[in-house]
Amino acid sequence: MVRDSRWVRAPTSGALRTLAPLGAWVSAGDTLGMVSDPFGEAETPISSRHDGVIIGRTNLPIVQEGDAAFHIGLTEGTKADAMALDFFEPHQDYEMGETAEIAEEPAIV
Repeated sequence: MVRDSRWVRAPTSGALRTLAPLGAWVSAGDTLGMVSDPFGEAETPISSRHDGVIIGRTNLPIVQEGDAAFHIGLTEGTKADAMALDFFEPHQDYEMGETAEIAEEPAIV
């Protein structure tokens, strides 16, 4: 479940070459694309600052500094996420990840 999102913006103007497709899981620090000058001599990476999934991105080949380039859906675990998972899988034990600490709490019905 995605409860929040952030846009990753172009750090400079130029031609955008995307490296990460829609639906890709990314971690903070992953390179999502490159922005190059018109001659391809200087390239500036666009890096994710968050863990999540790419839920949107620009399809335009040219970006201006500050343009929204990639939309990252944040996938941080929450109590609501754990309760929703428990509703669909009531017999599943959540022994890993961020839902583990709230797996023992009773579900709100």
